[in-house]
Amino acid sequence: MDLRHHPGVIAPMHGRYGENEGRLKQLEAEDLLSVVRFTHRKMARHGEVPVLSEEEAVAALRQYYALPILEYPRQQFAISSIVDTYWHTHVLDTRGWRDFCQRVYGRMMHHVPLDPDNYPDFARVRALYIETRTMLTDHFGEQVSDRAYPHIKGDGHDVVICSYDYCITKDLFDE
Repeated sequence: MDLRHHPGVIAPMHGRYGENEGRLKQLEAEDLLSVVRFTHRKMARHGEVPVLSEEEAVAALRQYYALPILEYPRQQFAISSIVDTYWHTHVLDTRGWRDFCQRVYGRMMHHVPLDPDNYPDFARVRALYIETRTMLTDHFGEQVSDRAYPHIKGDGHDVVICSYDYCITKDLFDE
C-alpha cells in the first residue's frame, strides 16, 4: 500500500520508509478516531467547541506520533495546545496508551509536564515547538494544518502553553 495516497496519510512526503515502514503502517492502522471523538464529546460537555474537525485532529495526531519513528528517535518534541487536548485524552487512558506505544514504538513514550511558571522552561519549550513544527513541515509539507500546528506569533503563549502545563515528550523512550 502506498501510504502517501491513503486517507489519514502519515508517510513522509519524500516517501522514505526504510526500516520504519512497518511501524508507520502500524501507526496508520491505529484507531485514533475514537480518541478524537471522545475528546470532542468531553469538550461538548464543558461547552467547548473543537477547533479541529475529526479528520484534521486524526491527521495531526498521526503526524505527531510519526516523528519518533521517522528520523528522530532520541529527540524531544513540543505539541501545540490545540493538538495537546487530544494527546492528553490518549495519554490519560494509561492502559490504552501503553498498548498503543508497544504496538507502534515497541516501548513506552512518556509525557513530561513542566512547571508553567518557569520562564526558562517555557523559552526552551517554545524553541522546541518551533523545531517540531519545522520537522512536521519537512516530512509532511502542506499536509500540516496551520490550525493544528499554528505558527508562533509574539511570545508563543497562545500556541505552546497547555491549559495548566507545558507538554513535551522528553527522553521519549525507556531504555
